[in-house]
Amino acid sequence: MRKPLDQQIMKLKKLIAQVNVVSFDFFDTLFVRPLCHAEDAFDILGKKFNIENFREIRREAQAQAFRNMHDKQRKEITLADIYQCFPPSKVSSEELMQAEHDLELCLVVPNPELIKIFNDAVDSGKTVVVTSDMYLTEDFFINAFDKYNLAQVPMFISASKNSTKRDYGELFDILSEELGVPHESILHIGDNEHADVKKALGKNLQVFHYCQDRNFY
Repeated sequence: MRKPLDQQIMKLKKLIAQVNVVSFDFFDTLFVRPLCHAEDAFDILGKKFNIENFREIRREAQAQAFRNMHDKQRKEITLADIYQCFPPSKVSSEELMQAEHDLELCLVVPNPELIKIFNDAVDSGKTVVVTSDMYLTEDFFINAFDKYNLAQVPMFISASKNSTKRDYGELFDILSEELGVPHESILHIGDNEHADVKKALGKNLQVFHYCQDRNFY
C-alpha cells in the first residue's frame, strides 16, 4: 500500500539535507512519459511511417547493437548504434533515428511529484545531477531540460560516458570521481530496483527508491 505522498516527500527532503550531491534518474523518475510501456513508442513510429512489425524490427536492431557492443568490448550503446543495425526499408535509418529522438523529446514531461524537489534542491545550492542509463546521448537530456526551462545540471548519461548503472555500477564511480565527492555523500533517486537501488547501494550511495511502495535505505 502506497504511503501518503506528503510523508514520503518529507522523508526525501530530510535525506537531501544530509548529503552533498543529489542524483536523479531521468526516465520514470524525474521525467515521465504517457506510455504503458516504453516500447509503445515504437508502435507510434511504425504507424507514422507505415512500417509493419516495427516494434519487432526495432527490438532486434537493439539486440544486435548490444551484440556488437560486446564484440567491441564497449559498455553501452547509442541510438546511432541501434539504427546502424536497422535493415533497409522505405525510410532511411537516419530519418527513423531522428524521428525516434524527436518523439521521445515530445513525450517526456517533468514528473509533478519530483520536479519541485529538484527545483528546490537546485535553488538551495545543493549539487544536483542526472544519472541515467539510456542510449540517447547527453544532448537529448539537455534539450528536454531546455524545453521546460529547467536549470541545466551535470549529466551522467550511460551512452555518453560508456558506462552504466545496471551492469557494474560504474556510472556511479564516474559521478563520484568527476564531482570529487565520496560515494556515501551522494543520494541517488530512481525507480529501477536493480540499477537505481541495488547497484547504487553496492557503491555505498544513499538511495531513495521511487516507486509505488516507496522504500528508504
